[in-house]
Amino acid sequence: MQTKTEQKRKNKNPLIIIICVLLLVTAAAVFSFFGPDLSEIEEFASSAYRRAGHSLGLVNDYGENGIAVHYLYVGQGDCEIVICDGHAMLIDSGEAGNENKIIDYLHTCGISELDYAVATHPHSDHIGSMPAVLENINTKNILMTSLPYELVPSSWCYSSLLSVISESKINFIEARAGLIFNLGGASVTVIAPAVYGSDLNNTSIILRVDYKGGSYIFQGDAELEEEDAVLGSGVDIDCDVIKIGHHGASTSSGEKYLKAVSPKIAVISCGKNNEFGHPHDSAVKRIKFYTDRIYRTDLLSDITVVFDGKEYKIYYGDNK
Repeated sequence: MQTKTEQKRKNKNPLIIIICVLLLVTAAAVFSFFGPDLSEIEEFASSAYRRAGHSLGLVNDYGENGIAVHYLYVGQGDCEIVICDGHAMLIDSGEAGNENKIIDYLHTCGISELDYAVATHPHSDHIGSMPAVLENINTKNILMTSLPYELVPSSWCYSSLLSVISESKINFIEARAGLIFNLGGASVTVIAPAVYGSDLNNTSIILRVDYKGGSYIFQGDAELEEEDAVLGSGVDIDCDVIKIGHHGASTSSGEKYLKAVSPKIAVISCGKNNEFGHPHDSAVKRIKFYTDRIYRTDLLSDITVVFDGKEYKIYYGDNK
């Protein structure tokens, strides 16, 4: 598949550009020789250019003109920030202890307010840091599921999140399939839960985000049970970019579901050397049938997928 690389912007200081290019060529050569077996060397160079450009104030792809989705490395957990036309939505937050990174990242992106926060489901690796984030970042709305009584958790992070929502007077929106709202020029559709699954993973909120012909899907820890429910609903889930469910577990990313999505780009959020062995080989094999552009936070740290209405640009940084 054709690689989408960043088009370099003009700069008034050619010396800086010459130095950056020389550094990039050297970095790409070293990476290709010593780094992991990845085919997207041009995207690595583009990512390095972007990070250098941001530090020099020359490059800005935070979503002021288009849509930028930032998949943050939060260890064994999920956290995404969607920015479109200057408006922001936080999806999950990883375990407790990631709040400073998330808050700093938002500030770096020029975001001081969240239009929406989304708690896909109340497991600690998805909402652990959310109470602290919401205490420090003004948030207008939060999207959550109203769980059946038997599935309501008694965890500290869940009760803390509910307390912060109440104390901060954040508008609570119940996630129901078919709900549509706007984030800047993007349209956000709630795909699931259409029905409640047998466990919390299968109550995950699944979102589709559409912007000028580009499309993203986020699905928390949705497994085969919820994927099958989505397929049974008949909703269109054909999409360009997918955040793989449940960190790439073998119990997610079913063949029929992936066929319906038919992704061009896949992002897997998981922790380095995690105890669960995520992503599982069987899931990766199924994903590779549709795309070889698979990006993992455990290998690449923070990943950003930008769409300007014409092409996708992908950036990532070294894991630390």
